[in-house]
Amino acid sequence: MTAGSAGTSMTGAEPAGALFVAGRGTAVTDGLHYFAPSVDGWTGTQLATVDELAALCWHPTLPIIYGLSGLGRGLMHAWHVEAVPSGPALSLAKQDCLGEIPCDLAVDPSGRLLVAANFGSGTLTVWSLDERGVPGSDGEIVRLEGPSLAELPQQAGPHPHQIVFDQALLYVPDYGADLLRRFAVEPELGAAAALQEIDGLPVPAGTAPRHMVLWRTTSAATRLALSGELASSFLVGPRDGSAWGVASSTRRTGAARTRHPRNYPGDLKLSIDGRHVYFANRGYDTIAVFALEDDQPRLLTEVEALAAWPQHLLVQDHFLLVAGWDSSTVVALPLTNGLPGEPHVLFECPGAAWLLPSR
Repeated sequence: MTAGSAGTSMTGAEPAGALFVAGRGTAVTDGLHYFAPSVDGWTGTQLATVDELAALCWHPTLPIIYGLSGLGRGLMHAWHVEAVPSGPALSLAKQDCLGEIPCDLAVDPSGRLLVAANFGSGTLTVWSLDERGVPGSDGEIVRLEGPSLAELPQQAGPHPHQIVFDQALLYVPDYGADLLRRFAVEPELGAAAALQEIDGLPVPAGTAPRHMVLWRTTSAATRLALSGELASSFLVGPRDGSAWGVASSTRRTGAARTRHPRNYPGDLKLSIDGRHVYFANRGYDTIAVFALEDDQPRLLTEVEALAAWPQHLLVQDHFLLVAGWDSSTVVALPLTNGLPGEPHVLFECPGAAWLLPSR
């Protein structure tokens, strides 16, 4: 089955929306893919060839997809995409990230700033975007300062891992410094000057925060949830980080099955109704589901992902979608009352590593 082939036939109980997928397969099949459902299954097209395409995001108002690539020195890409692509994506920009191992990026709500997290070099890269959504100039670096947690080699210095905008705030989980960094965002100042670090919310030592979600409760309070990669943990707390409820991310014990002998938690996503968080356990290759009604998170269930190394999650059309990097598959788990049912493979995409819904 090729990168552009269907995976399973449509049953009438499938996600309805098309998907853009970042592939990290081979030098030929790496890149930006588009998959759409039809009565005969899912049909895919490769829109751009990019080595080690790792992350994708939309411009908030324009038909532009931004991506990051590279396991060493990174690159930022920008493409104009049609609503239903009929050919290769139009490249608008390809620039040096000025950092190593780029892993996440996002555009601020005003559409004027693009920010990338460079995990390897411990930096952020910021681009000012013009009215067309194109970088007006080269990116500028924001260097992160913080403790070197020498007792854990993986935490020797800052390692930002995600970019999350919340109105005039930017949150950055810092895997290396055991901090959730917060920045004030003023897009009118342009590029790096637009980000001013406010503080860093500490998490328990050895957590290595990787991904986060935030939501507003019925009382309008903002809550935070984090995945802890090194501690195999799930954390929930208030917006100021004053107290964390901590739970194990998995009920599994013993050796993991993919890549490493231990589990490496990764992505997490909020349910549509804000009552649950879906948590990817890479290594054990499971999806844990946590309830959010209490200060102490509660693991409700843990199910097979049917995807090896579940790298990225997406909630769409009452399904939880999983990108399996090592299995080169995209898997769907139907959701009933927020809980996942039996998983099935939607389609194959070499090195599937990131899912972006179409518009």
